[in-house]
Amino acid sequence: MSASPTKLGRCHTPSSPSMTAPPRHAYLFLLQLSPDCTFLGCTPDQLFKLDGRHLTTDALAGTGPRGASQPEDDALAAELLGSEKDLREVYAVRDFLLRMLRDEFVHVRYSSPYVLQLRHVQHIAMQFTAKLRSFEESGVPVSGDKLLSAASSSMHLLHPTPAVCDVPTATARAAIANAEPFDRGLFAGPFGCVSAQSCEFCVAIRSALLDGSQTHLYAGAGVLRGSQALSEWREVHAKMRHFSSLFPAVPSWIGSVLLRNSKLSYFFVEGLLLFSSAIWQALSRSDQSLPGRSLSPLRAFAFATKVSRPYFWLVTV
Repeated sequence: MSASPTKLGRCHTPSSPSMTAPPRHAYLFLLQLSPDCTFLGCTPDQLFKLDGRHLTTDALAGTGPRGASQPEDDALAAELLGSEKDLREVYAVRDFLLRMLRDEFVHVRYSSPYVLQLRHVQHIAMQFTAKLRSFEESGVPVSGDKLLSAASSSMHLLHPTPAVCDVPTATARAAIANAEPFDRGLFAGPFGCVSAQSCEFCVAIRSALLDGSQTHLYAGAGVLRGSQALSEWREVHAKMRHFSSLFPAVPSWIGSVLLRNSKLSYFFVEGLLLFSSAIWQALSRSDQSLPGRSLSPLRAFAFATKVSRPYFWLVTV
């Protein structure tokens, strides 16, 4: 299934020439599965774009935090670009793209690594361009059925990417199937749009599933030699801030209790803790743009009932 991606604001990049990135956008997508169920997201990952016989895609890997000031931001970007572990991660994606594109495409070119900065995190990226081999040699215009055929071939070559499945693909898929205790659903799938002259697809990561009163957030991190569990865990949470920042903050002690004692969920203890916390926040907030001190205990009770369940998903994803 696919939904038309909408391009958002242009991402900013450091002023240093060695780290300057080409103009780049994120993709905003939404798929209404039913009146009570919606899958949506904001992802920087382009799977590929075909404009006639011209293909663009990119290698995007390695993640670092944003700084609180411009000097700190630039320093963190330089640190990321100099990280041996993160460069190995983006080079693994580069090698995958070169291997996948070499038979069907010609004039494959890619940029040097640069830093792509998003609102909450920044990544190492390498931009690729190529031309369809068969249509380049024949000179036949690529449109209509020919474009659909080329898009299908490109999808088969490039999905799933190492960002969501690792390499070698067959081995990684088997390992993931054995290790992951849940069904990914639409997470990490290709979303995009197709016309007679072009098509464009993104990878549906940095996403959320709104299912009734529950919210499931999805993000991931690449694990390879040199990865540290705590660092990867923080990276996943930073990537989910697009959505988690929309919810009232979960008190750290509640998050710690629930993460370390998963069996509490069977006794509804987490519901009681989060429900009580939501009531307290609703009554004590001074920010009148959100539920605040003007709320009566009855309205605070209703607010807590509505938001306490999504809290659970925010601290256990």
